[in-house]
Amino acid sequence: MGRIAHPPQIKSNIIFSHRYRFVATGAANAVNITGASLMLAAGCVGSVVNTTVVSLYTSVRLKRIEIWSPPPLAGASSCTVQYLTTDGVGAAVEHSDTSVSPAYPAHLVSRPPSRDLSSFWQSPATTNNNMFAISCAAGSLIDVDLELILNDGNSILALAVAAAAVGQIYYLALDRAVPSNNLIPVALNTTT
Repeated sequence: MGRIAHPPQIKSNIIFSHRYRFVATGAANAVNITGASLMLAAGCVGSVVNTTVVSLYTSVRLKRIEIWSPPPLAGASSCTVQYLTTDGVGAAVEHSDTSVSPAYPAHLVSRPPSRDLSSFWQSPATTNNNMFAISCAAGSLIDVDLELILNDGNSILALAVAAAAVGQIYYLALDRAVPSNNLIPVALNTTT
């Protein structure tokens, strides 16, 4: 009684969430972040020596951004996230915080607006869309919470790099697809 006659359905793709941390090596002024930027910052593997890396994921979705922007010894410091409306859907929503005290960083927590491009799954076919822009001071910490689907033979996202070993895992700068390599991963293996 009450037994299931067959095995239950499952989601066969491996889906998980992770928080990635980046540090701004210089000031960032309205740096556009694309789906490709997110996928490659989340992890990629060298596929052609010193030439190409490919993403480990088939899809990525932005869940949240958090920024701490240190103020200078005198003056103010600000950090901003602006969601872009390249697809004509949604509004150009901007979240910003400013600190005037050298004792406290500017700090913001931002989630993509509902039904905005940045809140939807991005795949290799849509990764060139600008999703949001970041502005922050040098030394800022940027946490990006992502939901990811591990690649299982789907189309792949590839990017040219200057240095890569075949089979080596890399985590690219958040702004690598721009490319400026200013927002670099903290405590993860990276390349340019």
